[in-house]
Amino acid sequence: MFRKHAVAIFVIAVINLASGYSYMAWTSMTGEKTVAVNPFFYGSPLNSEFGLSTDLVAGYGFTPKLDLFANFASLSVVGDPGSYSGSWIMPRYDFGNSAIGALFIGMAKNVDDELSLYGGPQFHFFRENDNWALELNLSAMFYAEKNSDPLAGGTVAPVYKLVKQQLYLFAEFNPAYSFGDGGGFDFNIAPGLWLGIPETAHQFSLSIPLSGIKDGSVSAGINLWYWYSFSLLK
Repeated sequence: MFRKHAVAIFVIAVINLASGYSYMAWTSMTGEKTVAVNPFFYGSPLNSEFGLSTDLVAGYGFTPKLDLFANFASLSVVGDPGSYSGSWIMPRYDFGNSAIGALFIGMAKNVDDELSLYGGPQFHFFRENDNWALELNLSAMFYAEKNSDPLAGGTVAPVYKLVKQQLYLFAEFNPAYSFGDGGGFDFNIAPGLWLGIPETAHQFSLSIPLSGIKDGSVSAGINLWYWYSFSLLK
């Protein structure tokens, strides 16, 4: 985590929108001098040998328009406990009107158990009113591996606010296109819900990704993130 010197005063800040609502989409900015603790958990399809992994993610807002998220480690929780599979960083800049540009840079283990670089640009967008929200992400990924093809994808997530500041319902649509001879189009759909604890910065997002839809062999996984944020004031 990011820490100030010992004389800093830690003040809890209720930032209800900084994390967004759906599991996959990154949305509004973290906030100036604000730390976000945002671990992700994701499980393999429930009809196979179950595995569970986590991304140890945290973010910091340097200014209202500039923040940085980092996954310090992707670790296996169930299946091969403690196994490390990669890390990433993502600086983001707000161009205004909830239009955010980001650069994703990561490293992940390949089939030879060696770390390989990957990354690319992203665009994050967010709109909401009293009853609805819309989250949109677009991304392109390029891989250092010789035989790995570029990938373009996105997330579109409409959100319905069932109980204000406490319970929202969403549905993610996650299309992806892999370029190259072995590439093609694929997608998954992930219904889910967002939970907020009123007057606090504690938030949760749970989704059930449904993959294999295109070829008719649908399988379900499980995703969850937790969000907590606080500001640092001297």
